[in-house]
Amino acid sequence: MMGQLVVAAWVLAWIASSLCIILTNKYLLGYTRFKFPFMLALWHMLLASGSSRVAMKIFGIPDAIQQHIDSSSSSNMSCSSSSGQSNSNSSGRTLQVQLAAIGLLFGASLVLSNWSFMYLTVPTIQMLKASTPAVMYLVGVCLHTEQLQLVRFIKVLVVCAGVATASYGDVNPNLIGAILQVCGVTADSLRICILQKV
Repeated sequence: MMGQLVVAAWVLAWIASSLCIILTNKYLLGYTRFKFPFMLALWHMLLASGSSRVAMKIFGIPDAIQQHIDSSSSSNMSCSSSSGQSNSNSSGRTLQVQLAAIGLLFGASLVLSNWSFMYLTVPTIQMLKASTPAVMYLVGVCLHTEQLQLVRFIKVLVVCAGVATASYGDVNPNLIGAILQVCGVTADSLRICILQKV
């Protein structure tokens, strides 16, 4: 019971911080003369990285990347020393490429989403973000992290359509902003699917 309360508290904190970031980004990019979505994304990534490291130290959360590298190299040590070393280097390089791709896609998602605030209202952005589960499911099917199931796809589309319908009254369409937001959603979906493969 106590564990569920802790999880609920963290989820509420995440939702509240997400809402604050959305409204702050809209204020900065939509109503002030601040026209630098790349700098805003960089600032967001630096704060997220720093706060993650602080939380890892405070709560004693182990470094998952280092554990993954250590487990890969220890499993490769059972092979002969020369082939084990090349397998370990190969595994480490593969992980580095995957993590670099995840980081680049995260940055692209942030920049494109922030940039769309210059053209779209918050309800319009929320409506476009409601398509994330459908896009993520399609990208997952393409990258083989999900299996194509018609019933599941229809359920995802119904949920996305419901959220889009709820936001429809406040929609202020702009083609450039819509393209930026859809590209941001696609980059985020790719990032999550690659993260599942790591």
